[in-house]
This record gives sequence, C-alpha cells and structure tokens, in this order.
Amino acid sequence: MLKIHFFLTALFVSLAASVFAQETGSFQNSISIDEPGYNVTRSVYYFVPNDYNPNNSYKLIVGFRGGPHVNAGQFRDQLTPLSDSLDAIIICPENIGDFNNNEGNVKFLFNHAVSAALDVYSIDTNFIYITGLSFGGRHTIIVGMDSDSGPISDNIRGIIPFAPGTNSELVADYENSTRYPICTCIGSNDNTFMPIATSFTNNVISNGGTAMLNIIDGVGHTTNFPSFPSEMMECFRFIEDAYLVTDINKIEKKTGKLYPNPTRDKFTLEFESSGNYKIDIIDRIGKTVFTKGYSDTRKIIIHSEGFNRGIYIVSILKDSLPFQRLKLLIR
Repeated sequence: MLKIHFFLTALFVSLAASVFAQETGSFQNSISIDEPGYNVTRSVYYFVPNDYNPNNSYKLIVGFRGGPHVNAGQFRDQLTPLSDSLDAIIICPENIGDFNNNEGNVKFLFNHAVSAALDVYSIDTNFIYITGLSFGGRHTIIVGMDSDSGPISDNIRGIIPFAPGTNSELVADYENSTRYPICTCIGSNDNTFMPIATSFTNNVISNGGTAMLNIIDGVGHTTNFPSFPSEMMECFRFIEDAYLVTDINKIEKKTGKLYPNPTRDKFTLEFESSGNYKIDIIDRIGKTVFTKGYSDTRKIIIHSEGFNRGIYIVSILKDSLPFQRLKLLIR
C-alpha cells in the first residue's frame, strides 16, 4: 500500500496546480501554499520524459537550487539527463526567499511540490529522492533529517546534498541517520564547503547511517561541469546498492556475520564456531579480487583499502564445503 500520510498537504495545493495537463518535456508550473506563516506562490520547474506512459510508475527527483544566482530552471536542466537513466520525473521548486530565514518552510515547499506532481503523474512514492546545491543542499538536509522543522517523510528513498551550505552539518538531527542512504557530493576545489560536507557525512556514519562522501576532482562550488550527470548516477547507484545489500543480507542464514557493511577500510567476518575458512571476494563482473584461507578461527578481519567502490560477493567455504555468500558494499 502506498505510504501517503506525508502528503496530506495536497489538500492545500491550489486547484489550478492540481489539474494541469500531463505535459511532457521541460516546462514550468506554479503552486500556491497556504500554511501558517507561509502564504506564497512558488514556481516549480518540471522535466517529464517525452515518452511518459501513465500506465507505468516513475521515480521522482526533487532538486533544490543554490543561491539566488542559480535558478531552479537551470538546476532542472542540469538534472534532466538523469531522467532517462532512472525512469524519473524531475521537479525543482523555486526556493527563493527561504535561504536565511524560516528555512523550515522548505518542508512545506517540498510537501506541496510533491503533492502537485502526485496529483497528475504516476509516481512510485517508494522512490522519491532529494538533492540540492549549496543552500539547496542545506535544504535537502533539512527536509531529510531536521526533525525540529517538522516530520520527515517515510517515502524518501535517499538524499544527495551537493556542496551543502553553511552550517549544514548543524541542522541535521543525526538520530535520523539510519532512515536511508546518503551520498554527499563535494568538489575537490570547494575549499570553503569541504569541511562541512566531510563533517556531515562523518556524523551520519558515526551515528550508524549508510553514507558516502563523493569527492569530485577539479570541481569547485558548482554543478555546472560535464561529468555532473555521471557523478550523480554514482550516488544513485550507491543508494540502490545499499538497499540491495541490506535486503539480501537480511535473508541470508545468519551463521556468519559481516560488519561494518557498508565499509571502506576494513570489515570483519565472525562465525558461530571455529573452522578452516576460505574467503573469496568477487566483484560485479565476476572477477575474484581477493582470496585467502584461514585455519582454526572464527573471526577474520579483511582490509579493503585497495578495493574500488561498489558491491561485492563474499563467498565463504568452511572445511572445503560451501558455507555462505554475503553481499558487501565498499564506499
């Protein structure tokens, strides 16, 4: 059953916004928001696949622009290449006026923009992603992790803060770290915001969350660079791989434990009883990247610093017999 309790604010979306035709391609619409202390009309920039089929279900990417010098339409255009790769509809609500004061209003903006899209298009509410640049990255964190500014949706699949703005690491409620995977992007030349992105990501991980810091070589405080779509796709793959690892390892027979997962530097395999174990680690294309035998042990520590980021199969033999296969995510 679709989880729609978060979108009760659809009742307040203006009638004009809720009945516009199923346009495709790039276009602009508006929503009217009537909430306590926040009575405004905001533009929303859409991209809907040209071959949109109402019989199919689409993912939804919500993008928040950066400062006043970058408008929501430009950010929508930068996100548009992701639509084909993900079968997604993209919406970028104009968050002007919500940069420094009453930032909690961005949750109203998010709720109403998503509700308006749900009224018209076939969207799978289990696949709603949020991203944003600079102050838009801060707003991404507010919507996804700041409980003080209102409830957080159970429908969010993952968040991708891009070069999150000043004090972004301070607005997050890290008790929400385990809700969904988080991929923080930052340019290697973005010296002002690098400490913020690093601190935020480390805080999520230290509170038990699944997170990756995606550092992009040679890029400053911008999303206007040629490899932006591919860097974003790396984040989407990270988010989905994290779900894949969680789902599959849940159904594995728990005779052996693998932790932490995801990991970066090292991980531990721990078994209920001692034995002679052989460990093979296999990458996504079927290549064995690690193999080693261990005698008379029940706890094995494997260092993974040299592994590429991605998902791996950990194949375990015990006393020369197949024992267990687990999935491992290297971030």
